[in-house]
Amino acid sequence: MAFKKIESLEPEVKSALGGRKKDGTENPKTITGYYYGSVLKPSDKSKTGFQHLHYFKTETKLVGIYGSTDLDEKLASVTCGNKVRATFQEMKKTKTGNDFKVYLVEEDSDDSMVPPELPKQRGEQPAPPKGGRANPHSDFGNEDVPF
Repeated sequence: MAFKKIESLEPEVKSALGGRKKDGTENPKTITGYYYGSVLKPSDKSKTGFQHLHYFKTETKLVGIYGSTDLDEKLASVTCGNKVRATFQEMKKTKTGNDFKVYLVEEDSDDSMVPPELPKQRGEQPAPPKGGRANPHSDFGNEDVPF
């Protein structure tokens, strides 16, 4: 049996899709790659205290894309390992006047691979299925996962 190199599952790049960075430059608007899934990370920016980091393996690197409500909901129905293209479409206003990002998510189920298991480090946990519960033995306790 031959040894196989183990690649790091820490994204080389982390970014949002659409909008602007703090320095005023624009974030990328599209990502295409194999979707590995997401991890919930603690976040001071989120009202819930958590934010999804979605993992995509592109042709050149592993990329982490920060989630938002619309992107999280659409990627929840994607099969991990399939090739996915996520594209920022536009900003819209909620009924209460808050801005939110709208995405187009496309999946190619004919182009797939077996994704590796995502990292589990202190302070993060694999995101449960939509409507699921957090692992009762995790660092987050036994409360419902805020979505």
